[in-house]
Amino acid sequence: IDGYNFTYNDWTDTKIFYVTKGFEPYSYNAIADMNELNMGDYYTLYEFITYAVENYPADHYALVLWDHGGGWIGCCWDDSSGDDHLEPWEVQTALDTVKSCYPDFHLDIVGFDACLMASLEMAFELANPVTGCFADYLVASEEVEPGDGWPYDLILDLVKNYPDLSPALFADWI
Repeated sequence: IDGYNFTYNDWTDTKIFYVTKGFEPYSYNAIADMNELNMGDYYTLYEFITYAVENYPADHYALVLWDHGGGWIGCCWDDSSGDDHLEPWEVQTALDTVKSCYPDFHLDIVGFDACLMASLEMAFELANPVTGCFADYLVASEEVEPGDGWPYDLILDLVKNYPDLSPALFADWI
């Protein structure tokens, strides 16, 4: 959002980056410029996951949703889209839609780097009894979290230093 962070020229649209050691998120480093997207729309989440699956096939996937959280109300408020946000059923719908397109797709970890997201309602949406469980592990907090979120430098160092770390240990460490 405009004015959030001037460190990298305060770009305000949606970009996709390929992150490497020493990377800095300037506009010119983006591998895709998606214009302005509504991060509170389930279809945006669906498109992001399918982009990752199609362009970066992997044996293990972790999906982290970062922004404001409100427990059973949802997460990922988009200030530039009328405060739209992802309600629990929208996260489930996005994952259902991905699963219908890619039946073998499975998340090892769903992480909510957002306040108050360790709720029974959110866990239920990820463990849908009709379509099956979307992820093996949920990483979330029942309390408020720091504004800048998780320590991603430490998290990415762990992945770099222990590439064969099991999803269970990775989720526990986060």
